[in-house]
Amino acid sequence: MRTGRAGYLSQCRNCYPTSDKRAAAGDPISMPVGASSVVITERLDRRPPRASDFAAENRALETLACAMAAQPAAVLRKIVGAVIELCRADSAGISIMEPRGDTEVFCWRAVAGTLGAYVDTVMPYHASPCAMVLTSDTVLLFDRITEQQFPAVKDIEPPIFETLLAPFHRDGKPIGTVWAVSHDPDRKFDAEDARLLRSLAHFASAAHQMAAALDAAQAGRRELEWQVNERTRALHNANLALQREAAERARAEEALRQSLKMEAVDQLTGGIAHDFNNMLQSIGGSLEMLQRRVEQDRLPEAARYIETARTGVERAAALTHRLLAFSRRQMLQPRPVTLGTCIASIAEPIRRAVGPDIAVEFSLCGQTCPVLCDPDQLESALLNLAVNARDAMPGGGTLTVATADRILTSAELLGQEGAKPGAYVEISVTDSGTGMTGHVASRAFDPFFTTKPVGQGTGLGLSQIYGFARQSGGLARLESVPGQGTTVRLLLPCHVTDRKISALRQLEARTGHDTTVLVVEDEEDVRALVADALREQGHTVLEAADGQAGVRVLQSDARVDVLVTDVGLPGMDGRQLADAARVGRPNLPVLLITGYAEAALDAHLAPGMEVIHKPFALDVLAEKTRGMVEAARAAAAEDGLAAIG
Repeated sequence: MRTGRAGYLSQCRNCYPTSDKRAAAGDPISMPVGASSVVITERLDRRPPRASDFAAENRALETLACAMAAQPAAVLRKIVGAVIELCRADSAGISIMEPRGDTEVFCWRAVAGTLGAYVDTVMPYHASPCAMVLTSDTVLLFDRITEQQFPAVKDIEPPIFETLLAPFHRDGKPIGTVWAVSHDPDRKFDAEDARLLRSLAHFASAAHQMAAALDAAQAGRRELEWQVNERTRALHNANLALQREAAERARAEEALRQSLKMEAVDQLTGGIAHDFNNMLQSIGGSLEMLQRRVEQDRLPEAARYIETARTGVERAAALTHRLLAFSRRQMLQPRPVTLGTCIASIAEPIRRAVGPDIAVEFSLCGQTCPVLCDPDQLESALLNLAVNARDAMPGGGTLTVATADRILTSAELLGQEGAKPGAYVEISVTDSGTGMTGHVASRAFDPFFTTKPVGQGTGLGLSQIYGFARQSGGLARLESVPGQGTTVRLLLPCHVTDRKISALRQLEARTGHDTTVLVVEDEEDVRALVADALREQGHTVLEAADGQAGVRVLQSDARVDVLVTDVGLPGMDGRQLADAARVGRPNLPVLLITGYAEAALDAHLAPGMEVIHKPFALDVLAEKTRGMVEAARAAAAEDGLAAIG
């Protein structure tokens, strides 16, 4: 031990830095004159060494090590506490060299003991003994320091009699000191104190470097947080800008949609107005000529004008139905349909519609399942497709109508709202015509869209077909290649009935001469026409002008075999009247007359209820009424036989 101390002290004796040595090193800052006179490190060798208390030293170092791991920022304060404990100092502290403007200073970053109140004291570099320690980079002992040697200590009380200082380092360079102070002239530091102070200075180096690393990490974290916040703010602003841009785009798109809608309405009204004016002209002109022939008593010539007027009415009715189909609010009357039979029944009308220059081919699958749809609307859709195909083949070509069984999965129906996975029957209509561009094909099912000139199309044909397919639980698809042709596919879900009820044909159905029909219609002219037509067929007719009057008849003892009612009645509408009628007459057949698919018909019709659309032929009304009565009586007879059996 003594040999080690002697070697250490021999190094200290030769390390008395002076202002000359700093100047020789090129340092422009010099020490006060006489500062070297207070360096008394050589006296350590002449003082009796005290015994080392390794147990206390180990305890202190262990405490510092734990603090280093747990709270590195607080280790410097614990080091100065250990200095006071191990070196028996009155005060202790740690000074760190820091830049201030163009010069450097020493800051007391941790102070304990009598001088504890002087924490954060700042001393100019040239006025502090720490500068000599950093220059020598070794432990130095100072005798009583006065303001003549170091002016910065003039305000420090109580007086300092001895000061022992050890340098500590960062990145191999001395940056500060750990010091112990004696305010008692009888308390002298020895070589053991120097050794302990040097050991604690190593801890100070490690603690300072760790604190600096933590500070750098925290600064980096703060910088990162700032960058993240700036990036978040920038993204937020960009998002706001995108939202504003999206809102502007939405407004522009809405304006464009409105413009396109108005353009489509213009096109629609132009086509419809043209068609309706032609129809009104034919009807009005025929009626005018009919009136003249009656006045001239030339009745044999009247039939031609009556037929012309009837044709105009039928054309107007067809156009109205197309408008309802486009809006998907037409009232369908679905029933199981075998497609092969249905298509075969309109094969000849299709050939006539397309003309002799177009070859019509049918490729029908004989094993297709039945579908549940309105057969009249299906026939209308196929005829419309045939006419469209004819227009796409002005120079002639081939039209192919085919059927096939298909199984559609959920993936194939993605985006097709209302269509369910399962078995479908596909009807395809293919032409070898001019085809469509991608833009035209993408809008082919759009309402009002047409490539035909004004007056030659309303743009409702394919929309009607699309609406019919969707109302029937299926879907419509279109494929087209310019110059090669177009294929329109209708996919309708298969319909499997639980059982088929055989009509009791052996029972003699009663004819209309003993059938009583209640007609409820608020339009007097329409009511009179319907009543006259039914009476002409041999029916007994009761009339009511509104729903309440109809209820009174139904609640009376009057015989009523069929209720024929308009839907759009004032007050109680026709559907409500039908429901009220079924309370007292559960199986009463009800025929609903409508010119539009009102909300009252949105629900599914109950058994025994049917719909007929205005305008209708009076013969059709009479036939439908008779059929409903016969069906009701056949069902009643079957129930009676079942009860007997």
